[in-house]
Amino acid sequence: MPVLQLRRKACGLKKFYTDEGESAMGELIELKKIKDGKSRKAYYILAVLLLATAALIYVNVAHSAYKKVLKLDNASIMSLENSSYNFGKTSSNIIVCGQEGLSAINKNGEIQWKFSSNAVSPLLSSEGDYCLYSDMGAFKTTLVNGGKEVYTLNSSYEIITASVNKSGYFAVASKERGFKSQVAVFSSSGEQIYAWHSVNYYVLAVCVTDDNKGMFVSVLNADNGGDNLCSVLYFNFKDEEPAVIQNTEGNIVSVLKNTENGVLAVGDAAMLGYTRGGKTDFCTDYEGRTLFEYAATNNTVVLGLSASASDGGLGGSVIESYSTGGVKKGAYRLDGEIKFLDTDSGKILVNSDDGAYILTDSCRLSGSLTFENEVREGLVFSGGKKLLLVNGSSVNIYDIK
Repeated sequence: MPVLQLRRKACGLKKFYTDEGESAMGELIELKKIKDGKSRKAYYILAVLLLATAALIYVNVAHSAYKKVLKLDNASIMSLENSSYNFGKTSSNIIVCGQEGLSAINKNGEIQWKFSSNAVSPLLSSEGDYCLYSDMGAFKTTLVNGGKEVYTLNSSYEIITASVNKSGYFAVASKERGFKSQVAVFSSSGEQIYAWHSVNYYVLAVCVTDDNKGMFVSVLNADNGGDNLCSVLYFNFKDEEPAVIQNTEGNIVSVLKNTENGVLAVGDAAMLGYTRGGKTDFCTDYEGRTLFEYAATNNTVVLGLSASASDGGLGGSVIESYSTGGVKKGAYRLDGEIKFLDTDSGKILVNSDDGAYILTDSCRLSGSLTFENEVREGLVFSGGKKLLLVNGSSVNIYDIK
């Protein structure tokens, strides 16, 4: 007689079968195991696909570019009554420079301090907590810290240009009788520590290095002509004569700026980086493109250039971001011409004919802004979280997001 046996299945159901049917039933059991295995594998694949889809949705939502409409306030922090204003930044404030002096605006939109003076052609240089307020074509320049006068220089000759470093050391280039120009360097206390009198060169830009040991000067040699019209000179304050350092042929350098890597030279045809000791670190040629705007911080420089065929077609503009060591971080193509450009703490603000945008420092689109009124100037500050916008004669602060 067949013996009735009881077997438990994995699913918890009971099955009754005879010894004679055990072989056939075993095959059925194995077949069901295979089917169960395939089902589990299908579930696993489906679960992975669902998780991947959810992750992609999260990434796209988390990193998608935002859109923001800025309704510009009618009330203003201050009124800019004429167009002869320029702007700078200290470690914590935006500095507004005009004919009547300086005003510092903090991240809350409050006027932190004011320095009253007067200048026909005001020039501002600001680094660290220092501001240098000069009157181009006149004879006076004043070093300011926190709204207070630190030192005032009354030059014997007309001032051409001037700049300050983060330690308060400053250089003043001026015309001098019997020479084409002179450059004098002063400590923050007003002590003259160096002077250079030029027979051959006209000065375009000056920069005292952050270690206070030397100076870079961009000069124009009008008697030379040809493609070597502009030279960059390096002065070690221990030496009487400068060293002529590398510049690209035909490149007119109008900006010299301290960075964490050394000194940055921005010209109309190329950008160069130098060590504080006067050695060339890198050279970035614009490859025939026109420089519209530039902006730089201690570790990032952003160029606004005309677009070429290699940028995706002629016409429009391109934003390129670089480390101050010369390494390219990214690029962003624009259809319109650039109106203004600024950068701070990994954020880039650009306003062009086809819109205003916030980019990351690698030129990825972070957000787009719509201004309800015409904006003629804009700056990023407070760790890349705030915007200062100039609308007509009105000045106001806005959150980036």
